[in-house]
Amino acid sequence: MNPIADKLRLVRRRAEAIADGHFTLFSFTTGYKGCYGTLAPIDDLAYRVIQALPGFPTLEELLDWMLTAPEREAHSYHLEEALLEEPA
Repeated sequence: MNPIADKLRLVRRRAEAIADGHFTLFSFTTGYKGCYGTLAPIDDLAYRVIQALPGFPTLEELLDWMLTAPEREAHSYHLEEALLEEPA
């Protein structure tokens, strides 16, 4: 059994339920980030969404978060909305 592959299948299933199957994973030198949905074209808002996402030292920890986080915290659409409401 591969726990990361199993969790990735569950993330895909959740993505189908809340984001039309879309999810994004990022691997940085400092760790991993991810969200459900598709980010807007790479512009200032997309960078702000990526910056707002929590970071995790391992891919498995990121997948655990994606499986348990409330949709408002893990879906790019909700994150973009919240950032657009913030004063500049």
